[in-house]
Order: sequence, then C-alpha cells, then structure tokens
Amino acid sequence: MDDNVYIRQINKPSLDAFAQAVNDEESGGTAFVKSTVEWYDNAFVNLAVFRLLDPPGTLVSGPVQLLAHGQAAPPGAAPVWNGVVLVDGVNQAVTLYRSAGAGA
Repeated sequence: MDDNVYIRQINKPSLDAFAQAVNDEESGGTAFVKSTVEWYDNAFVNLAVFRLLDPPGTLVSGPVQLLAHGQAAPPGAAPVWNGVVLVDGVNQAVTLYRSAGAGA
C-alpha cells in the first residue's frame, strides 16, 4: 500500500454517524479515499482508506455527507465516492458528497 494512505475501521449505527467519523478523521489532515466492506477479525467491517495531505496541516474544506444511493444531492455538493457501507448490520449503497469545489 502507498506510504501516503492508511486504513481506519469505521463501524457506525447510521449514515450520519459514519459521515461524522469521516469528518473527524479528516480533521487530522487527511482526505477520505474509499471504504470497503471486508471480513476482519471474525466479523464484517468497514475499512476506510484515507490519504495523508501534503503539506502536513492541510485540511480538506467542507464536511462530507453520506446519503443512500439515489437520494438527491445536497445543495452545493458534488459526489466524491459511491460504494457500499455496512451500517447497523446492513449493507447500504451510498454516495459521499462534499461541498462543490472542496477537497485537497
């Protein structure tokens, strides 16, 4: 794996809580790349990939929002990732949005 990326396990009971976990992680100078549902330590979990931003201390602008796939995009937001997350024991197809023009 690239030296500028790392994996964080994110298991949350709602899409909003998952998005908040991504926002919290990004506040440390990283950017969300993707998430996959994987079998890990005898359970299915979300393994989210984050990229370290350069230079250190750089922050992405605008929090992310995670909506069920097919829901209307939030005003002023653009999709940055589509995939599946495990939320409260159920796989859900989702789209992750960020304010338009934001990102590192």
